[in-house]
Amino acid sequence: MEYSDSPGQLKQVELLQVQQITENFTPLNQDKSEQTTEAAPQTQSSNLTTTANSQIVSATGVVVQSKRKLKPNQLLLRSLLFAGAVATIIPGLIRWRYVQTYEKTDNAYVFTDTYAINSRIPGQVVSVIATENQVVQKGAVLVKLDASKYQAKVQEAKVNLEQAQQQVRKTTINLGAAKAKIKNQPKLVIVGQNDAAVVSAHSEVKATQSQLRRIEPGLVKAELDYARNIKLQQSGFIPLKTLEQAKIKYDDLLKQHNLFTEKLKLAQSKFIAAQQNYLDVQIKLTQQKIETNLQNLQQTQAKLQQSDSTQVITNKQKSMQLETKFAAKQEQHKKTIARLTQQKQVVKQQSIKQLLMEEYLKGQIYVKTAHTALKQAQAQLKNAEYQLYYTKIIAPNNGQINIKRAQTGQKVQAGQTLMSLVTSKPWIAADFEDEQLQKIKPGQLVQIQLKTLTNKTFTGKVKSISPFSKKEYYHARPLVKISFDSKTLGDYKPQITPGIPASIKVKLE
Repeated sequence: MEYSDSPGQLKQVELLQVQQITENFTPLNQDKSEQTTEAAPQTQSSNLTTTANSQIVSATGVVVQSKRKLKPNQLLLRSLLFAGAVATIIPGLIRWRYVQTYEKTDNAYVFTDTYAINSRIPGQVVSVIATENQVVQKGAVLVKLDASKYQAKVQEAKVNLEQAQQQVRKTTINLGAAKAKIKNQPKLVIVGQNDAAVVSAHSEVKATQSQLRRIEPGLVKAELDYARNIKLQQSGFIPLKTLEQAKIKYDDLLKQHNLFTEKLKLAQSKFIAAQQNYLDVQIKLTQQKIETNLQNLQQTQAKLQQSDSTQVITNKQKSMQLETKFAAKQEQHKKTIARLTQQKQVVKQQSIKQLLMEEYLKGQIYVKTAHTALKQAQAQLKNAEYQLYYTKIIAPNNGQINIKRAQTGQKVQAGQTLMSLVTSKPWIAADFEDEQLQKIKPGQLVQIQLKTLTNKTFTGKVKSISPFSKKEYYHARPLVKISFDSKTLGDYKPQITPGIPASIKVKLE
């Protein structure tokens, strides 16, 4: 059979091309008989000596060689099988590729952050500047409270701080002076530490000092507080009754302190007397030793004079040796008496040093208490300034006033909500299945389709994956928080309000 360039012949060429593509596909339901009958025409076709083996040149210059002749129904069957395979495989490949690239959910909604605008301090509203649905910027003043009371507190704190600073300077100077007084005093020495009277008197001194130490911090604080209150009352910041109460407290502690101070002086006098008595006993014992040594010397010399005259020279030598030893002992005893006498003077002077030491220790308490009061005054001023600052209630972020409850003249308490602010930055809360959540990570790109803006596709990123709140126990899976790309929001921002459903596609790659 010979082909020409007619349309019908070109159609046959196209069918032959399809045959060449599909000749390797064998239908699953084709039996062997069909394959056998198909081989017969091929044999007959191979025996043709006519123009069956000729080449057909198409309009595009492609030469197709006819190897075999197929029945029309066979060509149609193979074409349909090939088309069905392509129609099945390609969509499957596309779907598989899509599943590997994206995770999708339609269970997502638009949210915005809402701030409760609360008053941090109690007061009275003098001005409400913001109105409902008004768009405000971060830091804008929304409500003003009466600031007069808090301004007075700031002034009071400043006066108190000034007084505290003066007290620190004064007590520091006094402490330096007290330290200088004890610098050149002799070291405190306890004599007769094994004497029962000395030990008893010393224990009484220590017990009285301990009682005095417990009172002094409170007394010093009361004294400094009373001094500051005098200045505050004169400036009109505190009532006279407060000053009187401070004076009563100070006077009471001062009275107790004076009692223990007198008790300490008496105990110290007993302690000094016990030490001096001990020294007097030691001096007396030393003097008795001197007298005993002198008597022994005289008795020995008398015996030597009564001895044999033939040993006069020897006895004289012995007498001289005894006198030399006696003189050495006498000198030693005299030094002991001089030392003990000097110690008596030192012990007597120790009462003065003990009083100076008490002043120095008390000065240390004054300095420590004054520094503590200074820190408290600084904190008081800082707190007063914060409270004054809080009389202006400002917007914590950019947004729109949602609900306004504040009224001019209204008295409010600390923590009371005056209005609410909805931020102008929307975000998406999306719910995914557990298998999907395993593939989703913060930072992945997201495509957002809102149900109210179907003609616009927004972009964003996975912000975080938050565990479900205990208050939302019914929700078993964590929510994925998605932020909008601000560039894609554009003029659509006013149309994106909380509660709008959304379809989300998270790109995994």
